[in-house]
Amino acid sequence: MNSGKTMKKKMIFPFVYGAQYYRAPTPEPEYWEGDFAHMRELGFDTVKFWVQWRWSERVPGVYYWDDLDELMRLAERFGLRVILNLICDVMPVWAEQKYPDCRMIDRNGQPVPTEAVLCRQLGGYPGPCYNHPAMQEVRQEFFRAALEHFNAFPALLAWDVWNEPEHHLARRSAADPDHMLCYCPHCERKFREWLEARSPSIDALNQRWGRCYSAFAEVELPRNAQTVADFIDWRMFQLDTLTGEAEWRLDLVREIAPHTFPHLHVVPHTIHCFNSVNCVDDFALAERCELFGSSMMGDPLFAAAASSAAGGRPFYNAEWHINFGSSAMHPRVIDRETFLRELLPQLGWNVRGILYWQFRPETLGFESPAWGVIRPDGSDRPVSRWAKEFRQVLEPHLPQLMRSRRRNPACAILKSVRNELFFNAFPQEKGNWLYRSIRGYADTLLDCNIPFRFLSSEQLEREELDGVRLLILPAAHCLSQREADAADRFCRRGGVVFAEGSVGGYESDTGRYSTRVPGCGLAERWGIRETDSTSPFHLDCSGSVSGTSSMAEGDVAKALDSAGAKGGEYLPLSSPSGETGWGALLLSSLESESGETLASYRNIPCVVKLRRESGTVFYCGTYLGIAAAEQSADFLAGLLEQAADAAGIERPAVPKGIRLTPLYSDREQPTFHIAENVTEHPLTISFSNTCLDLFGGSSGRTFRLAPRSAALFAE
Repeated sequence: MNSGKTMKKKMIFPFVYGAQYYRAPTPEPEYWEGDFAHMRELGFDTVKFWVQWRWSERVPGVYYWDDLDELMRLAERFGLRVILNLICDVMPVWAEQKYPDCRMIDRNGQPVPTEAVLCRQLGGYPGPCYNHPAMQEVRQEFFRAALEHFNAFPALLAWDVWNEPEHHLARRSAADPDHMLCYCPHCERKFREWLEARSPSIDALNQRWGRCYSAFAEVELPRNAQTVADFIDWRMFQLDTLTGEAEWRLDLVREIAPHTFPHLHVVPHTIHCFNSVNCVDDFALAERCELFGSSMMGDPLFAAAASSAAGGRPFYNAEWHINFGSSAMHPRVIDRETFLRELLPQLGWNVRGILYWQFRPETLGFESPAWGVIRPDGSDRPVSRWAKEFRQVLEPHLPQLMRSRRRNPACAILKSVRNELFFNAFPQEKGNWLYRSIRGYADTLLDCNIPFRFLSSEQLEREELDGVRLLILPAAHCLSQREADAADRFCRRGGVVFAEGSVGGYESDTGRYSTRVPGCGLAERWGIRETDSTSPFHLDCSGSVSGTSSMAEGDVAKALDSAGAKGGEYLPLSSPSGETGWGALLLSSLESESGETLASYRNIPCVVKLRRESGTVFYCGTYLGIAAAEQSADFLAGLLEQAADAAGIERPAVPKGIRLTPLYSDREQPTFHIAENVTEHPLTISFSNTCLDLFGGSSGRTFRLAPRSAALFAE
C-alpha cells in the first residue's frame, strides 16, 4: 500500500447525474427494471448501490453477491454507470460472536451495543472499534473480496469506500461528554503509542498536560474537555484513527481496482452536527483522495466546507438531501424555484455531479415515506420534473461547465480543529463558539460578495496560501506557534490579517494560557496588547441577567448571581464616525502605539487597525462573527469590506442582496455566472456582455431576479 498521498490519474471523472438506489433489502427486485428505465427517462446516467458487510457476508468467508450481480447487469443494460458504496458499520452477527471484545466503549466504561438504527435497518451498527486489530483484518478480507468480485463488471465507475464517516450517528453532539468514543483497551494502547511518537519525553508531556506520570504506560484516557490539552490530544488521536481507516480502504481500491475512482463522501464538517469530537477531519480525508464527495443540503456552509476540503480535486454531491423527511414529517413538495435555488449555487462551489438521496422513497422504518425522487407508487413527483429539466437544459453546456471553475478565492478563513476542540470546554447551549463565529463570517462574506474558502491548521502551518490576500482568524483563541508564525509572515509580506477574540490566548504547544495576549509572540510582533479583558455579562449593557441564563456553570454561576450582573452575551460598539454595531461574549481593551481605533465600547478601544511592514492587521477584542450571526451583520460587513479593499480584493458591482459567483475556464472573461437573490423582493442584475439565462430562456445584459431565486447565466 502507498503512503496515503494521492496518485495522479489520467482518467477524468465525469459529471455524474443520478441517485442512490439499493440499500438491501430495499427496493425489492420487482421494482428494479422499471425503476432503471424511469431513471433513463429522467436523464440519469449513474446509480449507487450499497455493499453491506452484514448482508453480503452472513457466514465467515462465504459471500452473497446475487442481488448486486443482477443490479450490475441491469445497470449495464440500461446504460447506467455504477458507484459501489462500501458499508462496514453493519457488523455481521458472527463477527461479534467471534470477537466479543470488539465493541466500542464509552467514557463510562460501557460497551456500545450493536443495533439496528433508522438508516441501518440490517442491524450491527455502529460496527467494531476501528483500533481492534482482528476486526480490521476481517473487514479488509471482506473489502478485498468485494473489490475482486465486482472488478470485471463494465458498469462499475467508482468505489465510495466510506459513507459519511463518523463514530456513531446517535453520538454526534459534542455537548454531551458521554457521547465520546472509544475507551477500549486497544484505543488506550494505541493512544499511548501515538503520544510517545509525538512527545520528546514523558517529562515533556507532563509539562504540557500538567501531570506527573513516570512513563507513557501510566497515561490515562482523557474524559473532560475542560482539562483542555489532554482532551485535544485525545480527540486528535481519534481523528487520526478514522483517517487511517479511510487510508487503507482507499489503498485497497488502488491496488485491486485501479481503473476505478477511489473516494469517500462526508457530511461536511461544519462543527454544527458533524464535528471534531465524534466525527472526522474533512481536510485530512480529502488529502487521501483523487475524488471527493459530500452529502449536501441547502445551507451554503455545507458546500463551502466540503469544497474547501476538496481543494482542486473533482468534487460531487454524493447525496443531495432535497427530499428529506420521516414518518412524522413527510417531505416537501418542491417547486421549480426552490429546486433551482438549492441546486444552482452548488455549481458555484465547484460541485460537478449530483446523486439524489434517493430514487425510490424509503419503506423501512421511520425514514419512510420520505427521501425519494419519485412517489412510493413509482409515479413522478414535482421534483422529478425539475430533475429531468435540469439535465436537459444543462446537457449542451456540460463540456464547457466541466472546464469552468470558481477562481481560487483571495480570502481564507482558518477552520482549526484544535481551536474547535478547545471551545468544547465552553458553554454549548448555542453551539460551539468557533462554529458561531464562522457562521457569522461566512454569511457576511457571502452577502458582501467576497469569495472565500476555509483553510485547515495544517495548510496554514505549511503556508499553503497561494492567491490569499485576506486571512481571517475567527475566534482564534487557541493557536499553535506555527500557525501564529505563518499568519505573521503572511502579514509582513503584504497580506491582510483579520483576527478576533483573545488571539492565541491559549498556546496549544505549551498547554498554557499566554501571559500576554495576543499570544505566541504576536503581541510583540504586531505591537498590540490586550490590557484587560472581561465578559459582557459583567457589564451593564444588556439588562438584567442571571448566572443561569449566562450559561455559566458551578461556582461561576453562583458568583455571577451574587454579583448582581446586568450584562449579557452582546455588547454595543460604536465607531469614531458614529456607526454602531455589536460584539459578543468578550471585551478586551486594546493598547497599541500606532493603531487606528475602528470600534469602542464606552471609549474602550476593542477593534484596532495597524500596519505591520507591508501588511495590515485588523485586531478585534470581541467576537464580531458571533454578533453578526446572532444580532446584525452590518457592522462586520463594513469592516470586512475595508479589509478586502486593503487586500486589493475586487467585488462585483451588484445590488445588495444579490450573491454573484463567476466561473472561468481558460479565458479571462467568465464562462458562467451563478446569481442568487437572497431578499424577499425582486432585484435587477446587469452584465457587461450578453448572457443567456439557461433556465429563464431569455438573453441580454440585464435580468430581473425574482425574490429568493437563483439563476445560471452563460456568456
